[in-house]
Amino acid sequence: MRQLNLFNDDIKPHKFTTFKKVGKPKTITSKQVYCTIESLKNKDTTDTTMKKCNISRRTYFRIKKGDYNDLLKEYLDNNIDDFRLDFSL
Repeated sequence: MRQLNLFNDDIKPHKFTTFKKVGKPKTITSKQVYCTIESLKNKDTTDTTMKKCNISRRTYFRIKKGDYNDLLKEYLDNNIDDFRLDFSL
């Protein structure tokens, strides 16, 4: 009879431990994500935001949840060139 080695630390991890995102590429733009975030800050209604930013309801709630934060960061990196805090009196 063979005994199982349950506490062996030198087992190699499975080759599929890191996953790549696969599937359809994103069709939403970083400008639409920024527009939606600004509308959320202004407390606009969901329908108004969807019409203004030309997005679907599902995309609206995905942006609100934070699924497109990478596109928001990309937009901010590209469009905010000169940002400084000036506290001179």
